[in-house]
Amino acid sequence: SYHPFESLPTSHSGMAIKFYAVNVANSNPYISLNASVKILQGHNVYGGESVLNLASEMLNLLTEVYPAFYSGLNIRGATIAKIDSTFSVSLPSELLVQPCLRFLSNIGDGHRKSDTQRDFYNTVYFGGKTSRYGGAKIYGKGHELKEEITKLQKSAKLGNMRSINKLKVLNPSLVDWSKTLLRFESTTKARQLARLRYPTNLWDFINYQRKKKKN
Repeated sequence: SYHPFESLPTSHSGMAIKFYAVNVANSNPYISLNASVKILQGHNVYGGESVLNLASEMLNLLTEVYPAFYSGLNIRGATIAKIDSTFSVSLPSELLVQPCLRFLSNIGDGHRKSDTQRDFYNTVYFGGKTSRYGGAKIYGKGHELKEEITKLQKSAKLGNMRSINKLKVLNPSLVDWSKTLLRFESTTKARQLARLRYPTNLWDFINYQRKKKKN
């Protein structure tokens, strides 16, 4: 049977969780967790680079909601299925965001050709949607944030406290700063991590990141 992702709420955002118990190939039953830096600070206009900080918050949330279930999990065996990396460029004017996106939509590099089937007003995709290795996208952060705020305002009017809390975090100065940001985002999946000789075990990856920062 099909079980959709469930969202475990925090004060600002949510963490997606799904339990895979049947038809699991080459693996024991497992859970999948998915979250962004939003669960730490309420927004992702900017954020830290620490995988440990985000992973710890995700596991702490799981412990709080499902303590008995958590105790039966092999936490040491946790692996990374995919990891997102972002980089932002602040343009001289928000009027330059769309021209830059249109220019970048005509660029391709190796197997990461511009994916025009998913291209729309504010985002340019590179790499196929179902790629086993990952993909990339470029978008205007200001437009994305504006759409998010519109949805939050509608929810807040209905008394949703999580939406109210998120709107408090998205202050005018943060919104204004986002308007000129061109965001580059890359998704690297486990297969690509292994190909690049990066560890896919969560804790090994965290130790690898620590060592790199010290060097």
